Amino acid sequence: MKKIIILIVTFFFIYPIYPKNLPIPIDRVYQIIGFGLLIFSSKDLTKIIISKYFNKYIGASLILLFLSFLPQIWVKGGYDFYFIKRVLNIFLEILSGYVVYWFIKRYYKTVTLGTVLNYIVLAAIIQVIISMFFFIKPHYYDLYYSYLNEDVENKDFSEMVAMLQVRFIGVGSSFFNGINKYGIAFFAALILPHVHKGFLTSNKILYWFSVLIVFMGGMLTGRTFFIAIALGLLMITLLKSKTILGFAMQNIKFIFLFVPFLFIIYFILSALIDVHQLERVFNYVFELFLNYFSGQGLQSRSTNAQIGMYVFPDSVNTWLFGDGRMQALTGGYYMGSDIGYVRLIFYFGLPATLFFVYLLYKYFRILSGLANYKPLTYFFFTIFLWFIILNFKGLAFHSYYFSMFILVLVLTTKSKFKLKI
Repeated sequence: MKKIIILIVTFFFIYPIYPKNLPIPIDRVYQIIGFGLLIFSSKDLTKIIISKYFNKYIGASLILLFLSFLPQIWVKGGYDFYFIKRVLNIFLEILSGYVVYWFIKRYYKTVTLGTVLNYIVLAAIIQVIISMFFFIKPHYYDLYYSYLNEDVENKDFSEMVAMLQVRFIGVGSSFFNGINKYGIAFFAALILPHVHKGFLTSNKILYWFSVLIVFMGGMLTGRTFFIAIALGLLMITLLKSKTILGFAMQNIKFIFLFVPFLFIIYFILSALIDVHQLERVFNYVFELFLNYFSGQGLQSRSTNAQIGMYVFPDSVNTWLFGDGRMQALTGGYYMGSDIGYVRLIFYFGLPATLFFVYLLYKYFRILSGLANYKPLTYFFFTIFLWFIILNFKGLAFHSYYFSMFILVLVLTTKSKFKLKI
């Protein structure tokens, strides 16, 4: 029962929702609870405050917060607090992350980051099951949506329902946001045997089936997940390969594993949905490759639309200091672009955007230095690359993962990773 409670708490930490019967979203509820728990846990609070790694994390984040406030000095036509709120969440998410840690600590004698990654994978599996249920029975998604606060989703409801014909839409996660989270879960699943011993990793069949489930969830949420697949395979082959020949052989083995994965996913879907919908899903997921082999080039409707969003400032002042806007006064994206780096440049200029990239690298260095364990170093670096690449598509800054990881590592420094595989 306690493990189920931990799983539920972890699930809504990663996939928060805003029910109509709550005055604030669930993630804010977590932050309030986390503040109370941390205040009365003086030992943990002291350990966090005196940690040099935690202070470096906070210090680097404060610089980004300062840079995000600066453009509001010269912004015209009203203030834009969208990005400022995102940066402020870095600090608040430490509190909500502590709620997850507190529940895990109540059950496990020894808590490590591997324990947390295990629950991240389990939460992703639950999300896949829910998403598949909505995918097969869209009217249940209508019911779920009716219990949410109307401001919780960015996209039009009719568009969301229409996309259920070809894509997974889960609880508290959809589209670009969902792809990002499935990517982290996929990396966590691949690295899990190196950092955690439990029922998922004790049985190879069960373990690879779990990886397959997360894999399927990512694939059917968005085509950008192909990048996560490449990064995940690169991470695990580099970790296992000590020579160039070994690296090549590991990649060949993964290619042979990858093809059966696709056939298994196709078999599962064909047993659950009708042939016509399966064909639509197949054409959507592999549109990029189908267009290429049909002679149309490596393109899709979404990639063509994104290329058109690469618009850049026409003044030196904007390049240096930004316009202080991410959202247009009339609604929608400022300058009509959803591309992460473009939005950042228009918001606070190129120098601050480069600092944003450096900040992601700094997070990687802090986390890997604190963990001091090779598999986790590869894991953190893969997440760093994942965010760097994703910002060429949308604004990817899911700081709650960083806040959770730094918190757990700081509070479990005595727990060394000596797992023998």
